[in-house]
Amino acid sequence: MLSGKVPSSIYNLSGLYYFNVGNDQLHGDLPSDIGHTLPKLQFLGMYGNQFQGSIPISLANASGLEETKRKSTSVIRNTLPIVAGAVILCLLACLLLVRGVPNRSRMKSSSLESNGSQYPRVSYADLHKATDGFASSNLIGSGSFGSVYRGTHNGQLVAVK
Repeated sequence: MLSGKVPSSIYNLSGLYYFNVGNDQLHGDLPSDIGHTLPKLQFLGMYGNQFQGSIPISLANASGLEETKRKSTSVIRNTLPIVAGAVILCLLACLLLVRGVPNRSRMKSSSLESNGSQYPRVSYADLHKATDGFASSNLIGSGSFGSVYRGTHNGQLVAVK
């Protein structure tokens, strides 16, 4: 971080095109002939300091400063639609993800709905009905992993765990 006055020798660098001392602790006046001594200047950043006085009129001689202003405006003009488009795409992707997740209340309770594997999806109500309410007369056996019941589902003998 710089502090104090800007050395006067800086203002004599006629080939200087980028001068940024923003957010330092500099103070003092800008030379009135800064635009003549720095004619190639394209960027001048002196914000966040304690400079005194008015902006020298000679800065109008540094015609490159106006081009930099146009470039930064065009950067904003070009970047804003890209950022907005990216945000919209992210929101659409989130919406598709949320809407794509199946809701259990919308699922069919079909007794043979496929779940993407070789086994049919059978509802609890169908299992309850097939085993006569998991009646003890249909109990085949039980072990440390639960009980197995005999049942009839769609006319076929099944074992239900």
